[in-house]
Amino acid sequence: MAHFRAVIMGARGEASRLGHAGTGISTLLQTWGWDVRVTAELQKGQDNALIELVNHTTGQRIPLLDLNLSAEDCDDVVTFIYRTVDEKTSAATLASKEA
Repeated sequence: MAHFRAVIMGARGEASRLGHAGTGISTLLQTWGWDVRVTAELQKGQDNALIELVNHTTGQRIPLLDLNLSAEDCDDVVTFIYRTVDEKTSAATLASKEA
C-alpha cells in the first residue's frame, strides 16, 4: 500500500504518483532557471520532507527546508531552515546545524 501520494495539475489535467515507505517520493518542478525539488521519506517512524532549489543548467542543489510532516503541531513542522534572506544569518544557521 502507498505511503505517499504526489498530485500535479498541468495543461493536460491532473496526474498522480505513489511512493512507498521504503522508496519515498520525489517531485521536481522545472523552469528554465531554478527548479524546486521536494523529496519525502519515512525516517525513524516519521514522515520527513526536504525542499531544495536545483539549478536547471548546472544541477547545483541548495537545500532550503527540512520538514517533519508527522508533527502534531504546526509549530513543529519546520525542523531546519538552511537559507534565509540575510546571508550572515544563513551562514550562522548552517554552521550551527553542522556543529
